Amino acid sequence: MECGKAGAFLLVGLLLASASWGQEEKPFEIHGWVAGRWASGEMGTSWLEGGWDRFDMPDGEVVGVGSLGIDLRVAPWLRLHVQGAGRTGQEYHAEAYGFTAGHLEVATTHAGPWQVRGRIGALYPGVTQEAVARLWASPYAPTFSAISSWIAEEVRPQGVELAVQHTTATGTEWELAVMGFQGCDTAGTLLAWRGWALGDRLSLFGEMLP
Repeated sequence: MECGKAGAFLLVGLLLASASWGQEEKPFEIHGWVAGRWASGEMGTSWLEGGWDRFDMPDGEVVGVGSLGIDLRVAPWLRLHVQGAGRTGQEYHAEAYGFTAGHLEVATTHAGPWQVRGRIGALYPGVTQEAVARLWASPYAPTFSAISSWIAEEVRPQGVELAVQHTTATGTEWELAVMGFQGCDTAGTLLAWRGWALGDRLSLFGEMLP
């Protein structure tokens, strides 16, 4: 899979602090991260501009990206999560700021081996062991794997999820989850047109992709 011939690539990232207010319950939390990138070389037209190149940034321009999330604990068993993302330096794409996910979460509060969790809203599907950091980010690499990159770009179901988790005496965690959703009618169109790509782009709600 040809991804363009980049002569130089620079990534500078800063993980912003997580701030919380309250006692042990932590009723209000803010989490965020920002990063800056620059690339130059024999890069083609980005797929975001309607071209075939798999880079998601223009040649020779500094691009800033970031994500911000808010968690509000309404009750010990009820939490509201809202997150958004923003990009700068991408003049060809007007919708640079917006929401990426938001849901209500209900979970058991006891510390036993069995836990039950339910979520409703616009969710990132729980199909990866890679995007496990806050705000559906990866602590392992600057970009996601190909499948996680595609989910972040094109798959954002709106639905209901129910999960049951069991922790064994040795600390092993098992989880079974079921989900009913809508809003992914066009998922797979990007793969059929462009193919797989590697990135960390979180598409926004209402955003039109080529």
